[in-house]
Amino acid sequence: LFLEPEMKFQLGQDSGYPPTVDIYGSQSGTITWKKSLVRATSIYPTTANPNHILSPTNLVFGILDENLAQESGGPLFGLIKNCNSSMGTSTPKVQLRPTLLQQLSMDSGGDGASGRNVGGGGGGISSFSIDSANRLLTLSTKSLIGTTGVEGRLDDHVMPLVDLRFYGDFVDHYAVQVVALDFGNGKVIDSHDIAKRTGTTRPIVAVLDTGLTGCLMSDNLWQLLFEENHGKQESHVKELSVRVKTLSKDTSFLFHAKYSPSENPFFSLGPISLDWFDDEDTCPFVIVLGQSFLNQGKLTIDIDDRRALFSIGK
Repeated sequence: LFLEPEMKFQLGQDSGYPPTVDIYGSQSGTITWKKSLVRATSIYPTTANPNHILSPTNLVFGILDENLAQESGGPLFGLIKNCNSSMGTSTPKVQLRPTLLQQLSMDSGGDGASGRNVGGGGGGISSFSIDSANRLLTLSTKSLIGTTGVEGRLDDHVMPLVDLRFYGDFVDHYAVQVVALDFGNGKVIDSHDIAKRTGTTRPIVAVLDTGLTGCLMSDNLWQLLFEENHGKQESHVKELSVRVKTLSKDTSFLFHAKYSPSENPFFSLGPISLDWFDDEDTCPFVIVLGQSFLNQGKLTIDIDDRRALFSIGK
């Protein structure tokens, strides 16, 4: 999707939302919330919809201050749709603002190709896919899983999404349950190992983050697995396989990334302090998988049906 050249952001238009103080990575800064009439075009226009697929709308968006802009690398196109609507406490962790996918609606007349309304009707966006190899983003009003060809049974490939808002997360991060971690050096960690070490049954979840390059691990899991590296910002790990749960009881799916100067030079693994959860003693352990993993194929997220599919090499 591309913003039409003739459409200009009216950056001075007040959104009605006061500024917020947010953290990106390790950098804190201020976001000013504005509103502008925005429309997007498709690289594949349809006969019924030759110019655009997204209804022109007054879009609320945030303008990062200089510190946040430098830390993030530039403007961000957020694909998390839902927030935690139950965070109605007097001192919430974050001040919620409308997400992009909550605000967008699709025009009717799409015919099912990338960059178009494959749902065949108007309405809110309930599914999307990111084809990194072909640099295509598809938005849909209906499920995209099942329209993508995979070998074998679909349930063997489809991953149920874990709702981290149950633990107090302020947005609905796209997370899947981890079965085992393999660090490529003979060190394999599974949920039973974690239970033995911690005396709890806390799960490990993998968050699928297209805005991240490498791989991050919540510092509580980092300390548990790499006590000798506690305090350092990088590890010696150059390879990681993450086996996750699928809808099938008999199979699991494998995400894999390995550092290579020529093919995957940005793979890295490091700790991060997360403030997502209400209780740090009972919350899941988190590993965040970035583009070092996801650029190997196409990621599809069914937001409403709470399912994910990753098609390698498609």
